[in-house]
Amino acid sequence: MSSKNSNNQHPFFVDPALDQTYSYAQFESDLRNPQESTDSDSPYAVICQFVANLFRHNDFMFENGQMTTTAGPVGSKLRSHFDLCSSMFESRSTIRLTTSGTTGAPKPVFHTIKTLARGVRTGSHHENDVWGLAYPIGHLSGIQVLFQALCNRNTIVQLFGLAPEAAHRAIERYGLTHLSCTPTFLKLLAGGAHPHPSVRRLTTGGERCEKSTTQVISRLFPNAKHRNIYALTEVGNLLIANGEKFSIPAELQSLVKIVNGSLAIHPSLMANVIKPHESRNENENFQSNQSSHEIDTEWYVTGDLVEVISDAPLTFRFLARDDDIINVGGYKVVPQQVEAKLIAFPAIQQAVVFGKKNSVTGQLVVCNVVVDPEYDFDPVTIRQQLTELLPHYAVPRVFTVVESLPMTSTGKLSRRDNGN
Repeated sequence: MSSKNSNNQHPFFVDPALDQTYSYAQFESDLRNPQESTDSDSPYAVICQFVANLFRHNDFMFENGQMTTTAGPVGSKLRSHFDLCSSMFESRSTIRLTTSGTTGAPKPVFHTIKTLARGVRTGSHHENDVWGLAYPIGHLSGIQVLFQALCNRNTIVQLFGLAPEAAHRAIERYGLTHLSCTPTFLKLLAGGAHPHPSVRRLTTGGERCEKSTTQVISRLFPNAKHRNIYALTEVGNLLIANGEKFSIPAELQSLVKIVNGSLAIHPSLMANVIKPHESRNENENFQSNQSSHEIDTEWYVTGDLVEVISDAPLTFRFLARDDDIINVGGYKVVPQQVEAKLIAFPAIQQAVVFGKKNSVTGQLVVCNVVVDPEYDFDPVTIRQQLTELLPHYAVPRVFTVVESLPMTSTGKLSRRDNGN
């Protein structure tokens, strides 16, 4: 590594909201007393607790951003001298994450370091990377950013939870080179006037990446190579695309397939999953019985609906979650397709489309929108123009103007808080 990154005074974590920077020297010191390092609810404190648990081989779970620890079978004190990267990969900890519920009822998922960090890349060409953390640390993607940065002694800049203007300032001030985030996060940044040429790599995931998102990327991050990934808490990163078209790589062709229009994954790719009805008491040792809850040998149908573009090689784009589909008198409406038409109007900054129960048609298409105050918002005119772009049953019947759209705890657009 370079002398810069070998220096323990090199910045490890920057919290712009607190205007606080923590060096690697302070981080390694705080690992020995993570509860005393700072406010226990701060992102930095959570990272200290997380890494310290790994080094001590403790088992733990993340639940609603909170961490619960259970001593593992090899529990030990933190060594006085250690290498961050190699010590993490030696950990015997079991980490329990919980799915968001977008693939059905939330499920506990057990990961090890091998399943969480298999995508980490190290080398001299990574030593000057500066990462933006746009996920909570208890989220799969947040953990992956942390591992990638730690193993290359990179700086991490906390972006999750910042207002768009503050996020823009942080990206500029700290010279971010790498950013991993949801399309929703990028849409919140869309109003930024100045591009960020320092960003070299941008990874999106968690939601469908539409043309409007790639346009934001091209404008705000003109030098960034964009990767769009498909990942599940149960699997980790699985597929990578340029834009919205995914192809199955040769090594996965026998392990990924389409079942009734939905992506299905072979269980050999998955971490250990406990089904909701099998969940144990929260106070029990969730590591000791792990092996008794193996996943089914059948294919795991994700519920992510796809549109097949070609069969050889298999290429497709994601449409929506199967439980997002709106049924209007037997006609199927994909809400994301309607949203893409809505946000193309200058007066509409953001939109979420969902179904409302109706005694005649089963459901009606309605939407909540965030409008741009610089433009006149006329729902009658917009509805008329949409009739030329969409089937009549897909045109929203009701427009509701809101100040903001709800998001999930992981920074994705929340549909469950809008519908029904």
